[in-house]
Amino acid sequence: MNGSIATKFKKSIMFLFKILIVVTAVGLYIGGFKIWYEAPRLMFKDNYVIGVVYLLVFYTLSYSYGAYRIGILRLRELVYSFSLALVIANFTGYSQLSLMLHRFIAVGPMLLLTFAQVLAGTLLYIAANAVYFAINPARDALAILANPEDDERVLRKFLSESKRYRIVQYCHESDGDAAVQSAMDGQPLVLMLGHGRPEFRSMVIRHCYETDKRLLMVPNVDEIFVHSAVRCQIDDIPAFLFRGHQMSSEQKLIKRAIDIVGSAAALIALSPLMLLAALLVRLHDGGPEFYRQTRVTEGGRPFQLYKFRTMVQNAETNGAEMASSHDGRVTPVGRWLRMLRLDELPQLFNILKGDMSIVGPRPERPELIEQYCRQYPEFRYRLKVKAGLTGYAQVFGRYNTLFEDKLKLDLLYIQHFSLIFDFYLIISTVKVLFMPSSSAGVEEKDPGGKRA
Repeated sequence: MNGSIATKFKKSIMFLFKILIVVTAVGLYIGGFKIWYEAPRLMFKDNYVIGVVYLLVFYTLSYSYGAYRIGILRLRELVYSFSLALVIANFTGYSQLSLMLHRFIAVGPMLLLTFAQVLAGTLLYIAANAVYFAINPARDALAILANPEDDERVLRKFLSESKRYRIVQYCHESDGDAAVQSAMDGQPLVLMLGHGRPEFRSMVIRHCYETDKRLLMVPNVDEIFVHSAVRCQIDDIPAFLFRGHQMSSEQKLIKRAIDIVGSAAALIALSPLMLLAALLVRLHDGGPEFYRQTRVTEGGRPFQLYKFRTMVQNAETNGAEMASSHDGRVTPVGRWLRMLRLDELPQLFNILKGDMSIVGPRPERPELIEQYCRQYPEFRYRLKVKAGLTGYAQVFGRYNTLFEDKLKLDLLYIQHFSLIFDFYLIISTVKVLFMPSSSAGVEEKDPGGKRA
């Protein structure tokens, strides 16, 4: 079996597993619905509509949460993504059926159905994961290093993916082009971890292309910008059209309308929870419920950001200081609010006012922006769009993700902006709300070189 046929066969096997996961989840739902919930007053078309709506909701959520990225995400995250999509889809189905029957239907059968779906899905994921790594064993890889301090951090992440990559050889940019090329010839996969000199990067890319090597590289900021270029042609000359981010008038109007409707609806729906949070903050130490802080949004414009107060009063008498893990200034109530992300809810007022958007880079403080720009001049490009309550870096990074990596994620969002991408990030935000790693304290070095 040649390489092309083998690759197609492997993809077909995994595609069948993905189909089986969807069919199992939807099939169990339809079966449970017919056994426990089908009512004589519902027409055939009603049953059809219920099934189609459930399929669309479940598949959209499960796909957005990465439930079909078998072999890429860890098994526990696959099961978590699948289960979260099921819970939301089942709740939607329960609500839909209750509205159609004009009464609250029994909850017990739906809970039993959800448990059966999760159990069946977990077993399928265990089997799919085992099959994936059986037919796709870890690839031997060469790791090319450039900057020891930064590369070590990236290297640790690759080493944690031992089922996908098996680093069997290392070389360094300082070894020279000939030695690095010789090392690349001996391995099927090349990992270029650091940025290095442009000439060296170009040599590695060209050599991998010439020898049909797989190359996995960590991009620098300039490569992120060029990645959004459009292919074009000037007479008989091939060219790339690169332009800075600029939303169209229609996009700005639609995005603002979504912000207004979304924040207003969320404020109404979450008002009981927000009132409870405010009451707990007040009862704890008698201090103010809200905390106001100057942040910066689109175009460098400062605004007053609203949050529930999570620290003791006068927590920054010695000036601005980033929060860290086990920060003694955080109150017991505040720790719970941070863990559940409830402290961010008052920012819905900022969105309604127009200071922020639902999706965008995290708003930063003016003094920190000045500090960041001294080490990373590209940081100012984040100010091309409004700050957001959620965003690419918030969803796909962690709270303790290195600052430079968060910046790259924000720039990727800006360069590839679309309303569909915004919708995807909004859906994906639900997934990270309940993941402990997404709310961990800062452990990185800040641009000033101090521990945050």
